[in-house]
Amino acid sequence: MTLRTYEIDDPVSSVMTKGVLFVKSSKNLSETASIMADFDVGSLLVGDNGNAVGIVTSKDIIKVISEDKELKKIKVRDIMQTP
Repeated sequence: MTLRTYEIDDPVSSVMTKGVLFVKSSKNLSETASIMADFDVGSLLVGDNGNAVGIVTSKDIIKVISEDKELKKIKVRDIMQTP
């Protein structure tokens, strides 16, 4: 992984993510962790039927791992944070 550095006067638009990544609440955590790794992000919005229904973070997934649970058996909807 390459360390990214930015100048203090760089506009936010130069560092922000242009697109928003969604994952379905029915995805298992193994698939979700792979998506996060592929896109180098620490969180994903959870969407169902075109609506954002929550968020899942790498911290949420790490907690599941620390509890010795199998990522393929747990769905995003089981651990996502909701408003």
